[in-house]
Amino acid sequence: MKKIAYSILSIGALLLLGAVFLFLTPYLPSKNMSWQNPTKSESVTDFIKNIFSSNKISILVLGKPGNVKYQTLGGGSLTDTIMVVQFNPDTNKIYTISVPRDIWVLSGEDQMKINEVFEKYKAEAIASKIEDVTGIYLDGYAIIDLAMVKDAIDYFGGVDVVLSRPAVDWVSGYTIDSGAHHLNGDDAVWLIRNRFDKEGDFFREKNQQQIIGNIFSKFSKLSTAEKIAFIDRFVLKSGLLEKSDLDASKLAGYAINTDLSKVSVSGIVMDFSTRLFESKMILVTFGTSTQNVSVLLPVEGFEKYDQIRSYIKSQMAK
Repeated sequence: MKKIAYSILSIGALLLLGAVFLFLTPYLPSKNMSWQNPTKSESVTDFIKNIFSSNKISILVLGKPGNVKYQTLGGGSLTDTIMVVQFNPDTNKIYTISVPRDIWVLSGEDQMKINEVFEKYKAEAIASKIEDVTGIYLDGYAIIDLAMVKDAIDYFGGVDVVLSRPAVDWVSGYTIDSGAHHLNGDDAVWLIRNRFDKEGDFFREKNQQQIIGNIFSKFSKLSTAEKIAFIDRFVLKSGLLEKSDLDASKLAGYAINTDLSKVSVSGIVMDFSTRLFESKMILVTFGTSTQNVSVLLPVEGFEKYDQIRSYIKSQMAK
């Protein structure tokens, strides 16, 4: 008798869930996740299919300086962070792939650093170029203000990092010594942005990877109610969705089906030890003057990315 009652309740719950989905589908954003100006999903069938799908999903994350404490690092409106985040539900692995912002690329008819593509041609253009460089199809992108990252880190009470050598701001002299540190939001964002090191941007990328892994670890340990509160504050109410191009139904599926305690995060940094890039000086014209600019070029040649794609694929197969 108890089994029959349980079955009836289960069926009722599924019917209720289906009714909720049917009611909400016309109001759920499909590609442009703006709750203020929602767009209809293509169909109820597509939405339900996405909810229960378990395919890989890859998102481009672009980090911009925002209104943060330390501004001596420069960069203006250029993106400090270019990262592809891929989740594979079959292996319960998240891969965070840092793309060097100094790669010299062709965008349209112009040559420029890859982070300039974002400033001049916006997110869609840099997303297309990132697909070309990495060989990874992107399901969407998110533009994150680093001021929001600072607030999120403070929300968790800070992050823990270990530095193999001191991080120094050559302009202000501000320094975080080598060793283990517990950083507040301001200091963590400074470290995310700082590239004053012999490794240059690769030093920054490695620190970004470390901080992201720490934030994910803290988030995964939250209760369901705490996760909802975090998402409400830093995703729904932050304006993040208005700057994103994501499919809500796909993301909902992963949120429902994934046990974050079983998910591991692996970072991929393509520094000089990988022998994928070489540093070059390029003569660039700015108005009426010219200037030598340090850039990164694939070792196999300008706009040639086969080795880079193969390396990423091999790292993600481990």
